[in-house]
Amino acid sequence: VLPLACRDDSESGGTSSRRVLPIVALDDSVAYVDGTSGLVFLLDPADPVLRPRIVPTGKSPIAAEKRKGANQLLVLTRGDQGSVSIAPEPARLVLIDPASANPVSYDLPGRYDRLAQSDDGAFAVLHYASASSGASGSMLYNPNDLAVVTFGSKTLKSRPIRSLGSVPTGVRFSPPGATLFGLPRTLAVVLAENYVTLLDLDRDDRTEITVPLVPDA
Repeated sequence: VLPLACRDDSESGGTSSRRVLPIVALDDSVAYVDGTSGLVFLLDPADPVLRPRIVPTGKSPIAAEKRKGANQLLVLTRGDQGSVSIAPEPARLVLIDPASANPVSYDLPGRYDRLAQSDDGAFAVLHYASASSGASGSMLYNPNDLAVVTFGSKTLKSRPIRSLGSVPTGVRFSPPGATLFGLPRTLAVVLAENYVTLLDLDRDDRTEITVPLVPDA
């Protein structure tokens, strides 16, 4: 079943090819994400018949990885902007637990193409890879808009950050157990050319702090 579902149609005389994301190894299964159909195939190697569990994720999945510290799969999709004949579908971050029948889906405020996780897997930050319109598939969007998912509370928060002439190039996190003024805190360090931005992920009501890395000209 799985080889047929994930095959390249061009090899069988079709006109389109299937796009399969890199295989993701979970604790007790492996996951194949078909970027063409928007389906995840979970395969348990201990199953003697190797029958996959099939989970829909939504349109245009572009990234999949194991959630840190958990036997779960994260899938980032870009959705579909829609047309006259096709209904729009939001971009999503989908959390799939092999032990649960129902995935958890977060509708995203933008068509992000980068996913970063905190070291303990408690948070995920979604951002754009570049300032080009092709990064989001839209002419109108803010390349400095981020989305933060808190898995413990199952919440999503849009966190736009100020720009000093550049866009995020990556996200790093404070180590688990770090404290700030004596209290446990998880900080996201958003990297950009010539400056960094600090986000307090435990307090989304706190304004971000932007620190230039070079003196003003």
